[in-house]
Amino acid sequence: MPTKGWEGRLRLAAKAIDARLKADPMQSVVHGDPKDANFYFAADGTPQLYDFQYCGKACPAKDVAYCLCCGSSAWDAADELARGYHRDLSTALASRGEEPPPVDEFLETLQLAYADLGRWMSGWGWWGNDLEPRICRLLDRLDGGTALASAEEYGAAVAREFPV
Repeated sequence: MPTKGWEGRLRLAAKAIDARLKADPMQSVVHGDPKDANFYFAADGTPQLYDFQYCGKACPAKDVAYCLCCGSSAWDAADELARGYHRDLSTALASRGEEPPPVDEFLETLQLAYADLGRWMSGWGWWGNDLEPRICRLLDRLDGGTALASAEEYGAAVAREFPV
């Protein structure tokens, strides 16, 4: 991963972002690769996923970020789609007597998940919708547009801006 520019800033923030996502109170089994090629539609029109080779425990915002970035051509509507996901998730959780996270908390976690996806893509290769503007907004929120001196300083900034 580059050490200069916004990717260098992301590199310094990566551990703190990862730790915050792992500490998110909403953890679930996630697909891990929800790109368009891994979706199909059942006979009743319900979208389904297959190819669960990257399945694991994480906050659902990670799958939502990946799906919106890499599996959707509706990038301009990403925030609206994320709100729709939260609405449907909240309905499903409430039907089980479980408390869903507030929409604002989910959307905040989603911003971290976009940055985490960008960190991964920085080493693997970029595709899908352009994450750079979203990542830079998050980094600017953490560091005011200038790289902090250390990963520890980014840890403090993530804890300040995204408390668990």
